[in-house]
Amino acid sequence: MSEIKVAIVEEKKRLVESYISLFKFEDSIKIEKIFTSHDEFIEWKKQHKVDVVIVTFSIPHFHSIDLLEKLKYNNLIENVLVLSEYQPVECAKIARFLDCKGYALKSEPEAIIKAVKSIYAGNNFFINYN
Repeated sequence: MSEIKVAIVEEKKRLVESYISLFKFEDSIKIEKIFTSHDEFIEWKKQHKVDVVIVTFSIPHFHSIDLLEKLKYNNLIENVLVLSEYQPVECAKIARFLDCKGYALKSEPEAIIKAVKSIYAGNNFFINYN
């Protein structure tokens, strides 16, 4: 498998380190860039391509829904994986509605890695959290 280039959009700087640690030992996944600003990410994404974009939902603010809507409006929604900590059924429904390719919980590192690889391979990745 060739190297999967990933961009991560995470508002909470303390969680950025956890993603770096998660992918550190995954030879097939490379973090291309990490963003803590949605606007900065959108501008960057207009000029750059990555294989998978990881967007995290921050509850209760849901600023990420605005980001996903902007990505969809600008035809930049390709290969997006949504992660959240809470309300998996609702978040997964929102992700599907906004044409994202996958959803997983932040607390499930194995699922995140599987999701990235699955989306890169052209598949969707939605775990049933009912």
